[in-house]
Amino acid sequence: MALTADLWTGRNQKGFLEITCSYIDPEFILKEVILAIEYVQYPHNAEHIAECFEGILKKWKIRHITATITTDNGSNIKKAVKLLNGVN
Repeated sequence: MALTADLWTGRNQKGFLEITCSYIDPEFILKEVILAIEYVQYPHNAEHIAECFEGILKKWKIRHITATITTDNGSNIKKAVKLLNGVN
């Protein structure tokens, strides 16, 4: 299971985290599903992003089976993924 994550901020300064899951089904067909688009509280720092991300993974019960997480090059989201993996 592979995840992609993107954080964007609207003109109103509200931030949203979108997480997409890609996986191969039993017939070996690639599937992609948007798991969530959720509000991230301001400031949009790594800690707030990681907290939101963790909640989404727990809600879907996939925290322990995620193989990869792909993000853009934003320092806040890269650090959030490190926090999820227990790396400072």
